[in-house]
Amino acid sequence: MNKRFFSACATVLLTIGLIIPPVNTYADAPDTTLTKRISLDQAVNPNEQTAKQDLQTFLAQDGATLVFTGADIDKVSLYNTYLKKLKVPLFYDKHEMDQLKGELTKEVSPDLSESKNSGESVTTAVALYNYKGMLFVMENNEGIGPDGSSLAKSSESLLNQQIESFKADMQKTYAGQADKASLNSVQPLAGGAPTILTTIRVNYDVNGTYKNGVGTSVSYKAGKATTDYIVYREDDADANYDYLIISASSQIWPAGVADGNNLVLTNALKSNLRKSASSDSLLSWSPDTTGLNLNSGTQYSFSIGYPWAVNFGFTWAGSSSTKMNSTGDKNTGLATCFIYRTSNSSAIATKAFTLNNSIEIKSSGKQLVAYASIQFGNSDFYHPDNRDWFSSSSQYLFWNY
Repeated sequence: MNKRFFSACATVLLTIGLIIPPVNTYADAPDTTLTKRISLDQAVNPNEQTAKQDLQTFLAQDGATLVFTGADIDKVSLYNTYLKKLKVPLFYDKHEMDQLKGELTKEVSPDLSESKNSGESVTTAVALYNYKGMLFVMENNEGIGPDGSSLAKSSESLLNQQIESFKADMQKTYAGQADKASLNSVQPLAGGAPTILTTIRVNYDVNGTYKNGVGTSVSYKAGKATTDYIVYREDDADANYDYLIISASSQIWPAGVADGNNLVLTNALKSNLRKSASSDSLLSWSPDTTGLNLNSGTQYSFSIGYPWAVNFGFTWAGSSSTKMNSTGDKNTGLATCFIYRTSNSSAIATKAFTLNNSIEIKSSGKQLVAYASIQFGNSDFYHPDNRDWFSSSSQYLFWNY
């Protein structure tokens, strides 16, 4: 087996794109980027309406960037105080969702019992960026160690690099959004063209642990993933429901590839998508297959949706003879794309690879509540026949749109 080892922290970075609600008149921004920072560690008056209006006016400028920072940002308070009027979708953990019960018009289904070890994290930065009238959000989370301290403290220069990289990616992606890749495109089959409601990018950096030869617990990086969650609304005449597609397009760095250490490997991976409101329905999922044999260098294409289809796919860059079971359960609302090796001592990939999966849901009330996660099934040098699952903490996409 491959011998790999590393230490770990859990860092999550996400981006969200949506149309900014009108704020007075649209203001043209100069060519240079406008940036404003607010430290939430400092005493502020959350009821200062003038300050809030100033921020809304500031964000109406093309190129404006607003950054909130803090040692442990209360995202619920941030949302209620600054972001709610902008209808910004965010990912929340289970504790935060409990605090948002007053905002929910739907009953959220109970957590499913997933086979995983979840890492805790704190939010240290939330950045909002206006690009040509569209608002994008970047969220940076850092893992918490056993003693409650942050495992990775982002420096000011690193945060600046993350923000500039995020802005450059959004410019490239949405400036050329008319040029759709053949494997990731929308094809109307009947009725009007589909609508992309939002795009959410999440960068996962997942913790793991194993016991070495003398029984000491060792922390390591279980894997990394960058996933774009794209939400589409299908063209329909139903006044009571929206028919939505959530498509997850991921680039994965498995254990041993994420940072080059060699005492662990990833022998399985799950990309999970779930409708989380009990009043909503899971209609379909894609891929919908069991026992598919993935061979290196082979292109795989799938589609989802009716009467029009979202086409997506990937070229498998992992190990040949890797299996895929991609299944769903309409009762629980969970769909899982599961790739695995039949031998736990064999890696699904020895380099980064891409993976795509999607769900179609029937959603009521202009409110979306959905669950998403990436899980790494790993073995280590000392326990080559084991498969231990590791994931980020539960993440719920909550959005009044």
